Amino acid sequence: MTRFPGGKGWLLAASVAVVVVTLGVAISLMQSPTEARQRRIDQRRMTDLRAIASALSLHLQRHEELPANLDPIAEEYGVDDRLRDPETGEAYGYSLLADDRIELCATFTTEEPPAGDGWRRDEDFWSHPSGHHCFELKPEGADP
Repeated sequence: MTRFPGGKGWLLAASVAVVVVTLGVAISLMQSPTEARQRRIDQRRMTDLRAIASALSLHLQRHEELPANLDPIAEEYGVDDRLRDPETGEAYGYSLLADDRIELCATFTTEEPPAGDGWRRDEDFWSHPSGHHCFELKPEGADP
């Protein structure tokens, strides 16, 4: 019977190489605990801004005007705990641009690029770079 020269050594070396490459790929794909925390906080910021936008739409439908600041919607629509950044405690930016247009602003730690697949237009709208970013909105209920 013919034996492959260095058969067991070759098999061991190949197995170690596969394990090392697999571990390297897994580690490169994992987020650090800090990155995961930053992403969770940015997700909370987005949830807050969406809740504020929904409350402003309700306010516009009920009162036929947008408020000059966010105080009127705080308790009336249950968003009083959503008006401040969860990490810094600073109030989110809000500007009334016109009778039917607003701007909501936040400072993000991470980037959320657009999906770019054409299916998630709402998600693409809410994409943002890292740093300070504002979203210009026309709340539902505003005249077209």
